[in-house]
Amino acid sequence: MERPEARLEAMGESGTAELVWRRHLGALLSTKQVRELMRIGSRQAISERVKRRRLLAVPASDGRPQFPAFQFTQAGRPLPGLHLILEQFAGAVATPFTTASWFVT
Repeated sequence: MERPEARLEAMGESGTAELVWRRHLGALLSTKQVRELMRIGSRQAISERVKRRRLLAVPASDGRPQFPAFQFTQAGRPLPGLHLILEQFAGAVATPFTTASWFVT
């Protein structure tokens, strides 16, 4: 079975950057995985939560959103107070990666 990182390593520079972030942030979930975890039926509902700063998404090298797993409880809900922290970062940081990095440092 191929390691998930092997695909990123094969992508060159953009894959290398994504691999570094993945190692720094930990597990990153796809929209589908978040939908299943939160028991939400549509991609749009997840996207709306990101827009309203209720979930944190970081872009993959292909532009698709990825969701750091650290923001979810064991029950699949966003961490209590997550939205308050995301609101504080709104407009104050250059990228979602900066916000995500704050959580893990």
